[in-house]
Amino acid sequence: MSVFFTRSTTELKLDNPTQPEGAEPSPRQVVGYSIGGGIKVARTGEDDIMVRLNFVRMTQAEYNNLSSFIKSTITYTAYTFQYQDWNQATLNNMRYISGFDTFKSARGGYWSGTLVLKEDLGI
Repeated sequence: MSVFFTRSTTELKLDNPTQPEGAEPSPRQVVGYSIGGGIKVARTGEDDIMVRLNFVRMTQAEYNNLSSFIKSTITYTAYTFQYQDWNQATLNNMRYISGFDTFKSARGGYWSGTLVLKEDLGI
């Protein structure tokens, strides 16, 4: 099972990530406090879509390709890209949020870490 990241003509295929909960909606909210100490919550728009991809035993070549994609192709969070999961579901306007710095090398040249992606609603 593979996932694909695509930006313009650059496509990156990554094998075998785990995504325990699937794409999870995260409510867009603002939280404040009243003078009396009560909590006030207001929804400010549509839910955000967050994707967490956990990689275990990623090869050195895959890690190098991911590094190049994040650093050069999408310049971390600067550009959006298309994400396609292993069920062929496609989400456009995804942004890398965090996680590349969590990748650690293990014996045998394998890498493990978690990427966090978020749908850019263009607001």
